[in-house]
Amino acid sequence: MSRFSRITRLGMILALAMVACDRGETADVTGPTEPPPPTTPVLASAWVSFVNWDEATTITVNMVENGAALSFSPNTFTFEAGKPYILRITNPASNDSKHYFSPEGTSFYQAIATRKVQTAEAEYKAPYFDAVELKLGGTLELFFVPVIAGTYDIICTITGHKAAGMTGTVTITGGEGYQLDLEVASDFNTALMTDARRSGSHAVWTDAIERTIGMNETSTAFTFVPPDFQLTEGLGYKLTLDNPDANGSKHYYTAVELYKTLVLRKADDSQAEIKAPYLNAVELLIGGSTTLYIVPTQSGTYGVLCTIAGHADLGMTGTITVAPFVQTPVLASDWVGFVNWDEREVIEVTMVEDGANLSFSPNTLTFEAGKPYVLRILNPADNASKHYFSPKGTSFYQAVATRKAQTSDAEYKAPYFDAVELKIGGVLELFFVPVIAGTFDILCTITGHEAAGMTAIVTITGGDGYALDLEVADDFDQALASDSRRSGSNAVWVGAAELTIQMFEAAGSDDLGFVPPDITLTQGMGYKLTLANAAGNQSKHYYTAGDFYKTVVLRKGDDTQAEIKAPYFKAVELLIGGSTTLFMVPTVTGNYGVLCTIATHADRGMTGTITVEAEG
Repeated sequence: MSRFSRITRLGMILALAMVACDRGETADVTGPTEPPPPTTPVLASAWVSFVNWDEATTITVNMVENGAALSFSPNTFTFEAGKPYILRITNPASNDSKHYFSPEGTSFYQAIATRKVQTAEAEYKAPYFDAVELKLGGTLELFFVPVIAGTYDIICTITGHKAAGMTGTVTITGGEGYQLDLEVASDFNTALMTDARRSGSHAVWTDAIERTIGMNETSTAFTFVPPDFQLTEGLGYKLTLDNPDANGSKHYYTAVELYKTLVLRKADDSQAEIKAPYLNAVELLIGGSTTLYIVPTQSGTYGVLCTIAGHADLGMTGTITVAPFVQTPVLASDWVGFVNWDEREVIEVTMVEDGANLSFSPNTLTFEAGKPYVLRILNPADNASKHYFSPKGTSFYQAVATRKAQTSDAEYKAPYFDAVELKIGGVLELFFVPVIAGTFDILCTITGHEAAGMTAIVTITGGDGYALDLEVADDFDQALASDSRRSGSNAVWVGAAELTIQMFEAAGSDDLGFVPPDITLTQGMGYKLTLANAAGNQSKHYYTAGDFYKTVVLRKGDDTQAEIKAPYFKAVELLIGGSTTLFMVPTVTGNYGVLCTIATHADRGMTGTITVEAEG
């Protein structure tokens, strides 16, 4: 046998062994044992196949919290180029915070050939990784071969953590003459890596659409559920991939051509968050679940399959269609996703009291259709009265696509708003996209305030051909919006029953909940339902009960800053330390589910029920 044939055969054996290892199988490696070829690889995938992973050295790094002092332990690492390593990174459950293991300056992650990142939920493959974040109690393993010699800095990028000591130094020795091609696809648009939508602060994630793809197994077929689905170009999605405990096999969700066209914010599972320019493949372990935060950027139809031998033949295939974004949307939700909220213009309106004279300042406002705005409305603490910012005649609020109304206590989402009232010292921000051109009158509806001068004119320009569907639910009874019980003068509110729902977070645990989780209301009675998220909690929370909200007479949502009026709410989000009271009358008997729609919160226990019983 020639030397070339021996080398070629060895490379094939090693590659097959690595594929089998990745599948959790035992490779049947036969033939003579020979030393590796003297020529070192260049491609990252070749480096991964070049080494013997049975000889990998495992090094554990702990995230340490000692009072105000934070650190990696150990915080100096030395790796020898060309050898296999597993870096196990852990963040003990006894800690108080998540932590990053991120490069500073020249990236350590781009000096290594990475086989995969693995958690208890999933395995992630990418040309390289940008950073990993360990959740409380999380463990992650990085399988890699160091290649490019040098010294690299590692930090936790959470504000203040580097200054508190959470830094490290990685040294790669050897590697004379070694080269590394990370194999970033030539058709990958590197501009996607700096897209603002990769940031967690970008508004696309506030309104991200949630989808779940399940892995289903029967005795005769493996399938994705659903196998085929559609995304829309430019919108944010939280795409959850789930492989139930009942299944007998791990599965891949591989859609290489699609992955290269996405803005990838992160992959998020119960252990960690993983950041990369794009993913080559995602493998779900049995019982594993992960959520991909993505924005599709290129329309088309993309194939998806499980690449484990035989699984595609059993039916585990599908398609993802990315539809072009309509350049002039109709649906309010599409308008909200159409704009770049980082480019929003903030306009302030102050409620002014000057003796007997009252006014809005400014009292003429002009907005351009199709652009994002935040209207910040303030009622100074030295004023003597609360004030409304209400439409007169044709409603300005129904000419705009509203993303949310926000105070320091809560965020309110509704198909549209009827009015907002600012308490003394209150501040409210209205996030919206103007759509329907026209001139609209605004006034304060408190008796005498319009006559005292508290009026304004709002003009929306442009918008030729624009249309707006406010997406009022088909099953919403419009009569509820004019029900006399929406008025504060109705006697139902004098004897209204008061209930409180607390957002519960268990210290040192992942457990979440509503307290109480289940409530029973009586049809036709008035209720003041207070939703409270304690200042000591770590997260904001939603109280989402879409089907229930559409069946209530809603008088208002009331917090420390403002009162918000709408036909009904789609969702209410409580900020940390926030509290709001919903004044409402249930009208339709039944059982209604309620949950927090933030990723994983429902799975961790934040669900409940609202039961409406017949009166009498």
